[in-house]
Amino acid sequence: MTHPDLPVLELMSPEPVTLHPDDTLRQAFDLLERYPFRHLPVVRGNELVGIVSDRDLFLATGTRYGRCGPFVHSDGRPRKIGEIMRPEVHTVPPEMTSRAAAKFLVAQRIGALPVVAGSALVGIVTETDLLNAYQRCSRWRAWCGGDEPVGDHMHSPVTTISSDRELLYAVQLCLDRDIRHLPVTDQGRLCGMLSDRDLRLGLARVMQADELIEEEGRREIPYLPVVKLMRTPVLSTSPESTLRSVTHTLLHERIGAMTVVHDGRLVGILSKTDLLRRYAALPQLAA
Repeated sequence: MTHPDLPVLELMSPEPVTLHPDDTLRQAFDLLERYPFRHLPVVRGNELVGIVSDRDLFLATGTRYGRCGPFVHSDGRPRKIGEIMRPEVHTVPPEMTSRAAAKFLVAQRIGALPVVAGSALVGIVTETDLLNAYQRCSRWRAWCGGDEPVGDHMHSPVTTISSDRELLYAVQLCLDRDIRHLPVTDQGRLCGMLSDRDLRLGLARVMQADELIEEEGRREIPYLPVVKLMRTPVLSTSPESTLRSVTHTLLHERIGAMTVVHDGRLVGILSKTDLLRRYAALPQLAA
């Protein structure tokens, strides 16, 4: 059977979609809406000079409404990717193992790692890529933790948001709590889920509406309630479910987290990052 601790070269996406520092925030939103990922390397020629994530775009678009962000113009908003990108990029070589990459990713609290050979950007490896490696690992040996209960690794208590709240409140809540998934409730009942991708798509819609409002000479902030952005139905699991089963569901359904419900009550949330933290904690695998 194939050894589960694979080199990053076998997991990464080669020739990743990139941005240039002079590209606009609108171009970044368009690319992230077109493709199912959350990070865009920024290159000048063949040189990797930065990276832009969902969080960076959240911070940048928040400046329009007096939220936060150091790079602003006279109208209160950044315009170019070079103004919001993170110039210090954590990278990995193609020969690094998947478990070592997962450990590095979790330690740095990031969601993707550009893969660099010499000075050239050759790929990018994401949480999803590494979670695929963990799934293969948990099938390979029981000690990989695949049979451990969700309740031992979930986050609790859970930050939630009411369905009548608006988009910018949800964005600020995610930034303040450093979270990427928000269960949505209606009178205390779980009714939907918001991910960072849903928030990004919502921000793109608000930016478009904001530009139209400015062209028409009006002064108002577009309002978008989270009920129009949330995903339904909500996929849930129980505290007794195994990490192996949740890993399979997250990968199959292409989602980043599942709510954990016991006796009809929301008791926790388990994300890809939580699963990768378990993978990263494994001892070195023998060849």
